[in-house]
Amino acid sequence: MENPGKIAKLSVEELSFDQSSQIVSIPFTVNEVSTIYGFETQLTYDVNLMEFKGIDWADNLQGYVKTVNNINGSIQIAAAGAKANLENGSFGTFNFELKQGWEDAELSVSVDRLRWNEGEEMKSVANIEISPVTTGLVSEISIPKEFALEQNFPNPFNPSTTLRFALPSSSQVRLTVLNTLGQTVATLVNQPMNAGNHVVQFNASNLSSGMYFYRIDAGNYTKTMKMMLVK
Repeated sequence: MENPGKIAKLSVEELSFDQSSQIVSIPFTVNEVSTIYGFETQLTYDVNLMEFKGIDWADNLQGYVKTVNNINGSIQIAAAGAKANLENGSFGTFNFELKQGWEDAELSVSVDRLRWNEGEEMKSVANIEISPVTTGLVSEISIPKEFALEQNFPNPFNPSTTLRFALPSSSQVRLTVLNTLGQTVATLVNQPMNAGNHVVQFNASNLSSGMYFYRIDAGNYTKTMKMMLVK
């Protein structure tokens, strides 16, 4: 197993938009990693507003063996091949056709998970917001200005709820759920994560009704909040 030595970062350059075909193209680039010989990733999008049209891979990845499965707005990709040097280079361009009604909607594509080589899987990697403007489309990975942990929703919940948090910079993140005795009953995240707004689902089907706490530790930032499970 080869260790690239750094956490590979996936970023997005400026989008392009073909008004005649209604195709928006999202070009991804790779930063802070020199050698890639395999990767797995999952992206999600709203099938009511967008249709996935395929990927234009970077030249260095053309010879890779790839599997791309697109099911109900979830694109799952696995690839492997000879070692490729992608440092600060192109990864690939993802193409989507916008459907009727997109002008009045909030469009986004989320990178839900990503693994380079045989490294640790990163979750909630990025959320790419797409906003219509008069000259075309502009998109960026939303980078918050400060750390934040939001109130879970719904709350009370049964048995699942959504937790959201924000990272202004790449950080080692630990997100845990504790009972009223301070005991950890679930570890939802324990890994390095990129800057951005992140979403984590928590399923408490194996827990009893009652008050619980969820706590985030990210860099020097720590925050704990309450949530109520009602069955």
